[in-house]
Amino acid sequence: MTTVGTKGPGEKRQNEERLGAAERALRTSNKLGADLIVLPAGYFTASNASTRNAIAQSLVGMAKEVGIAIIFGVDQEIKSLSRDYGPEIQKGGLPFYGYAWSPSENILYCWSQRSTNSRNQWWAPEGVCREVRLLSVRNERVAMLMCGEIFNYRIRDALVDYRPRPEIVVDVAHIGAGFRVAQGMNVLARLLKVLGIEEVKVTGRTADGGIDVEGTIPILNIRVAVQAKRYALQNSVGIDPVQRLIGSVITGGYARGIFITTSNFTAGARETAITASPGVAVSADG
Repeated sequence: MTTVGTKGPGEKRQNEERLGAAERALRTSNKLGADLIVLPAGYFTASNASTRNAIAQSLVGMAKEVGIAIIFGVDQEIKSLSRDYGPEIQKGGLPFYGYAWSPSENILYCWSQRSTNSRNQWWAPEGVCREVRLLSVRNERVAMLMCGEIFNYRIRDALVDYRPRPEIVVDVAHIGAGFRVAQGMNVLARLLKVLGIEEVKVTGRTADGGIDVEGTIPILNIRVAVQAKRYALQNSVGIDPVQRLIGSVITGGYARGIFITTSNFTAGARETAITASPGVAVSADG
């Protein structure tokens, strides 16, 4: 994940200043032997597509000079945190763009942001959400997310399902206002302690096999793995996520799995959980 300031995206008059800062960052990164530099979403602001692409070409030209891969964002309007963007998302027309280039491919990729938060994720078309956006950097695959896309469960699931899996995932954020996923997992960990599960631990942010929290049930002396999904009420958890948790429980050596969601489970998902070995407990309205 890129770390950005709380100030977030700037105005068009700041482009020249930010371009100079990016050039200095590229030259410093070159001296340090870096392969990739990641700048925030909305690092530049443009009034139209022509200007946006011109800014991108200028920065990529600097990256080519030093031979370093680069990922960055250019917006065509200042992002509003209070705006829903539903119609724009449905049409695939969000005015927030991510660019990616590397010497390994020498292709300038341009992708638009697909959703901005967990509420408007449902407007995004299924095919768009299943697209995995990759950049090859030397011998590694880097997957790119844009800001609030990280709260879109279909985009996350597409990354989990993709083979071969990317070695790196970056989320280019607009505003550094706290990482809500990590905060949510810490709240879940405290809740599990209240429910009597001990040795509770929040797992790593990535490569955790779908397991968010692990712990021990002392009365049974067994280790359990917990996964949490924040779904809208009209979207039930299906069989596939439950099966993935079962697989992670088996490979991780846990005795049981617990699946918690804010919505509900389909009949097939409940049946899969009940008949699984090791078993998985499902909890709705989490």
